[in-house]
Formats: sequence, structure tokens, C-alpha cells
Amino acid sequence: MDQFYAATWSLFTLRLTDGIAKAVCSTKKQTLIVCGKDQKPFIQDNLFLECDVPAPVYLTWGRHTATNEFKDVENVIITHLYNKPDYHYYAELRAYLGLSPEEDFEENSLKDFWRGDVWDSLYQASLRGTCLLYTSPSPRDS
Repeated sequence: MDQFYAATWSLFTLRLTDGIAKAVCSTKKQTLIVCGKDQKPFIQDNLFLECDVPAPVYLTWGRHTATNEFKDVENVIITHLYNKPDYHYYAELRAYLGLSPEEDFEENSLKDFWRGDVWDSLYQASLRGTCLLYTSPSPRDS
């Protein structure tokens, strides 16, 4: 990893945890943080709360649907979009359209399918409670 990338990534991750801390402290109730399984340890280790609130609970993408475990948590923070591997979208779209693996489809169909899948994931995750969506700038915007 080159030094510029490492410095940019470090700045991005600090902004992410600072934004999450601000959102968590904006309420006096417990917060659910929905994040990737690879992000969870980083967030837990670097989330410094300067307020008196219950410790946040965590849910990782892929486990964000069909659970009532967090039904009493009123605040949900979603750290990023849930993106599945590309092959997932190609296979699901072909199945949805009734196409064989050899048959092709329009590129716009894939974009629309991806968009719908992402919005469904956001909707499902936000249904765990009241959603506070924190979006941080891309490291490229720094």
C-alpha cells in the first residue's frame, strides 16, 4: 500500500468513526450500527463516544433481514451500501428474466437490478429501527 493511499484511507476511516460517534451521541437511546463484517472490529476499536449513551449494538450485512433481535433499538446507522459480488447480480438477473447462462441482457437491466437490490437492502436494514443514515465523503473527495 503506498503512503498516499494509506494516509487517505486513515483520514477516511477517522471521518467515518467520527461521524458515527456524532450520530450515536445525537440521541440518548441505544443505537444499532449496520456495517460490513470486516468493518465491525475497526469501528468497535475506534469508536470513541464523548457522551453518556448505551453502548451501540452491531449487525453485519447479510444478517440484516428477518431479525427482530433489535426491535427495541430506535436508532439505526448504516455505514455503507451492501454490495454483493458481481456474479450474484448477473446470476440473479438472468434467473429473474428467465434467461440461460449463455443468453445476454441489456446493460441497463443490470444497473436497474443492482439499484433495486441495494435499495431493498437499505430498506430492510432501516426497518430494524429508526434510521440515521451517515454518508461520509469518498476518500477520493479528500
